[in-house]
Amino acid sequence: MKKLLILLLILLFAGAFIGQLMIQDSGYTLIAYNNVTIEMSLWVFLIVLLGVFFYFTGHSTCCAAHYAPDSGFACGVKAATSVSLTPKP
Repeated sequence: MKKLLILLLILLFAGAFIGQLMIQDSGYTLIAYNNVTIEMSLWVFLIVLLGVFFYFTGHSTCCAAHYAPDSGFACGVKAATSVSLTPKP
């Protein structure tokens, strides 16, 4: 219980520190390729980068079905039995 309290306090202070950094300076990110430019704050870029990382590495629970198609589960729901649409001889 004491370890959990210490961990929560550390996370609270880290969040407050990062929040102050976000308020003081939002940063700037510019991505340019040919005639296309994308501009955003550093913090939005980091959140998008983290989301892309989790999407492509399969750390999302909803995307687990793409990496284990034989399990029969899709987004935590058991798939229904399949129905054959071919006529019987």
